[in-house]
Amino acid sequence: MQSLVDAIKNNIPTIIKEMNKVCIPALEKAWGRKVTDQMQFWDNDQVSVEFSKNFSIPLNNCFFRAITSTITGFEEKTTRGSDYLFNGIPIEDKNTFSGSGKGWVGNGFGKCDWHLLKRFKIDLTTGRIVECFAMLVNLKDTKGAWGEKTNKEGKTSQRVGLSFLKEDIDKLIIIYGSVKVPKGKRGKWLEFVTEKV
Repeated sequence: MQSLVDAIKNNIPTIIKEMNKVCIPALEKAWGRKVTDQMQFWDNDQVSVEFSKNFSIPLNNCFFRAITSTITGFEEKTTRGSDYLFNGIPIEDKNTFSGSGKGWVGNGFGKCDWHLLKRFKIDLTTGRIVECFAMLVNLKDTKGAWGEKTNKEGKTSQRVGLSFLKEDIDKLIIIYGSVKVPKGKRGKWLEFVTEKV
């Protein structure tokens, strides 16, 4: 996995630059309005969800082009539980656009072990990505795991969360950004901090 980690780390500035300078302007042209104008139609609690819906495909395409121009063995292969193959190993990919935070959200389907988890911070005055966090992790090695589809009231949820405990810190392969480890007995969840790109 080290060659993939190195490829991602080395290409993040290029990926974000292409997204900000090429893809987002093209998206704005297709919408017929700036991202910042489009945001007026999004409820406050849905802003990161809307960014995820609209930005993930072009961002993932920038990511894939950059990585495959650097290393071999990296393929797109979307299944119900993974998005990429690296030398035959399935990898689930998750983006979130809420800036720094403690977790990711996904559908309730089972996932493969290896995960590429990315966070992005959007400048809400420009609609451009300004910060990033990225890591690789093998969930079979961590206590943190995807939540259950059934919530406390016995209802089925189609969305589940993924967070990591402070004991997981040594199992995470941090590529970009940093991790804040809670102090004392009260805090148990790691916080993932985006870094300026």
